[in-house]
Amino acid sequence: METTKEPQRSNEAPLAGLHLVMLTNWLWASSVAVITAGCCRAARRLGAEAEAWALQDDGEVGDELRSEGFTVRVLGVKRHSWRWKTSKTLIDALRGGEYDGIHAHCFEPAIHASRARAAGAVPSLVVTHHDPHLTLSRRLLNRPYRHVPDAIVLSSASAGEAYRRFYGFDPKRMAVVPNPLPDAFFAPSTRDEGMIDEFGLRDASPILLSVSRVARLKGHADLMYAMRAVVDKMPSARLIVAGDGKRLPPTRELCTRLGLDGHVIFLGYRSDVTALLGLADIFVCPSHAEVLCTSLIEAMAGGKPIVTTAVWGAVDEIEDGVNGLLTPIRDPQALAEGMLRLADDPELARRLGDAVKAHAQRRVSLEAFTANMGKVYAATFLRERGERIRVA
Repeated sequence: METTKEPQRSNEAPLAGLHLVMLTNWLWASSVAVITAGCCRAARRLGAEAEAWALQDDGEVGDELRSEGFTVRVLGVKRHSWRWKTSKTLIDALRGGEYDGIHAHCFEPAIHASRARAAGAVPSLVVTHHDPHLTLSRRLLNRPYRHVPDAIVLSSASAGEAYRRFYGFDPKRMAVVPNPLPDAFFAPSTRDEGMIDEFGLRDASPILLSVSRVARLKGHADLMYAMRAVVDKMPSARLIVAGDGKRLPPTRELCTRLGLDGHVIFLGYRSDVTALLGLADIFVCPSHAEVLCTSLIEAMAGGKPIVTTAVWGAVDEIEDGVNGLLTPIRDPQALAEGMLRLADDPELARRLGDAVKAHAQRRVSLEAFTANMGKVYAATFLRERGERIRVA
């Protein structure tokens, strides 16, 4: 009788022989797509074969993964469709291959993957929620599937507690794994003199940086009011705002009304965040809601002195006065005071920057992420083989 050869697993390749799918909405340049790619790389490092699937759109991240030899597949379903017809597209695709598990990123992929898991199209399911919007409609839609995922991964403990309360997830199945960053963000930063001249920053001090999509919950209006207070005390201060979005035009208008033209530089979307961090003396995150802000951990890895609102994720990674400064949400005056405090005290800024870089190396390096996700994947995808371990 023919027997199936068992895969040879080791400490270096604990997931050898597994075939996994990483599912997201799209693979164009976005934080979630980058994190999904990080999961593909982590699974490969652990010995598994991983594919990247997108419900809707392909993009730059998909091209990057293809260049690294990953299989990339786009299902081409309608955006924001909760119909079973959409779920069936995923179910049929999974049944067309032999997959040991699926890791779905964000709410929409998680719902369709939960339906696929419930239908028996895949034996195991991990979901990661990156979105702070715990709306009533989402809570109701998720309710029938709250016990379906085998593991739920959140990038911050504070967000995990909220998801447990509002989505009804079993805390025994939940794990906290901060999002990963490529090694490039940990490299020593250098100041690009060409950018200094391009942006007119030769006499600027301090140079402040904020990087995010320009949306209402990102707090850019608060940042403009805070910057007005900073400029009143330090006329040489300059703020770089990198990011695009629907709220960019009204944010520009507010900047003009506050007399900040010439003090605030709007760059739109930028892919060269490491270069921008090299210019900055202080990084500022004024958000009203986050799970774990990607630009915040990028600044952490770069060793930048940080002023951030006390949103989810930030309160888990930043200890006020130890490796950064925390301010209340929706408080422009407190934000300004934090920025001025770091600008007035270079030694404090240096100490906080050094501390947060060391913290980031332990928490959000690709090495740390691979080790942590390895525990989650082993606990989930090896379960049927009697090799289940506890999710930390």
